[in-house]
Amino acid sequence: MTPATLRAARAILGWSQQELAYASGVGRVTIADYERGKSQLQRGNIHLLVHHLDMAGVTILTEGQGGVLLRSDAPQRRPFDDDGVGGGERS
Repeated sequence: MTPATLRAARAILGWSQQELAYASGVGRVTIADYERGKSQLQRGNIHLLVHHLDMAGVTILTEGQGGVLLRSDAPQRRPFDDDGVGGGERS
């Protein structure tokens, strides 16, 4: 997964770095540094991110140039609601 793919996956869900960090258990700074190309992700963090993006309805495409796909079975929930507490609806 490239930094651009991770950014695209968050964008398709409408998630901030903080929301992805909350959902996956991977630190927000780790996500931010990876997306900026300042660091690499450890294998375990890649698995956590891919798993939680998949649970949110995003498929990471690895064939060809790669990319992301929002599946039709994607749940309509976000990691945070408007108060910063888990479980909000996706707008």
